[in-house]
Amino acid sequence: MSSLPGSREPLLRVAVTGGTHGNEMCGVYLARYWLQNPGELQRPSFSAMPVLANPAATAACCRYLDRDLNRSCTLTFLGSTATPDDPYEVKRARELNQ
Repeated sequence: MSSLPGSREPLLRVAVTGGTHGNEMCGVYLARYWLQNPGELQRPSFSAMPVLANPAATAACCRYLDRDLNRSCTLTFLGSTATPDDPYEVKRARELNQ
């Protein structure tokens, strides 16, 4: 593991996601566990929040509904104006980015 050069501000909030791909269940089980037991995830130096990243795809037990959530977390999608026709995962990426 390596570090980026230069000093950075310490992280104060961390999202721990599971279910980015709805057919990969290990992360889903952990996220659900930590949602029920949040104290196990917390650390004194930062706040950690468990998140079920793609609940609709998880419910359907498929990788994604419209497009890969990973590919939807880009500045292009996150910064674009929302429309009713946006794919589900683009909408979800914007929600997660808040």
